Amino acid sequence: MIDLFAQVEYAINAVLVHAAALPEYKTLKPAFPRLLGQKLERLRQLKTEAGPLRSHANGVAPLVDKLAPFEDLRHFMAHGIVEVALKQSGEPIYVFRISCTSSDGTGSTLTLTRPDAQSRTARLAGTVRALASKLDAIMDGKKNRRN
Repeated sequence: MIDLFAQVEYAINAVLVHAAALPEYKTLKPAFPRLLGQKLERLRQLKTEAGPLRSHANGVAPLVDKLAPFEDLRHFMAHGIVEVALKQSGEPIYVFRISCTSSDGTGSTLTLTRPDAQSRTARLAGTVRALASKLDAIMDGKKNRRN
């Protein structure tokens, strides 16, 4: 899952760096969003801003919306501490814990079985491939215009 998120973040970063260099997007702050949620929001925002990326953003926005439900999962995978427990059948259960506490004083826990993790990974992979492909096409179009 982390590899999938890294793949899509790489593609997002290329588009956001390109957007930051265009005069039409100079008013967008921060120029380079840091967190994944901020980057996804910036992609959505490009759809509403007048500029050369607007038409591309229309095709990207629905995929960004499909990726958004996976943000918490990515957070757990990247920042959580994992424990592996075994069911009586021997099947592993992955328990991710985040050590920060929420406003109500409780920590966060995510529990995944292997089939659940595989199912989420498969759903995420399809969305990531489609989104990365669209983002790469934006950058390929940019390269072709320069030549």
